[in-house]
Amino acid sequence: MLLFGHPHSPLAQPANVIGGYLVATLVTLLALTVFPGAWVAAAAGVGVAIALMSMLRITHPPAGAIPILAATSTISGGTLLGVVLGGSIGLVGVASLHHWLPPRHEYPKRRPAKDVAAP
Repeated sequence: MLLFGHPHSPLAQPANVIGGYLVATLVTLLALTVFPGAWVAAAAGVGVAIALMSMLRITHPPAGAIPILAATSTISGGTLLGVVLGGSIGLVGVASLHHWLPPRHEYPKRRPAKDVAAP
């Protein structure tokens, strides 16, 4: 939804998508290791993932669901990391291609170049 419907949103930019999913997945793996109950790990994982994404300024709201999905599945840690990372990179790639086709939209959003004073 964010990448295709709101490509100019800061939440839809590649750093937020890939970084948000990476942070959420790493937090999930840690939470599942530290907390004995799946639901406790999911709840703690969501909270910590959201807090870290906010602190690192790479918030991507859909990534907050990763701890819940992982806690309710039987997927292994390495597989989870590979699938989430590959999926997030794939999403950014497809969104870039989609917005390149007519009618074109600027995605990813480029930051304006700062004026540099000539020496």
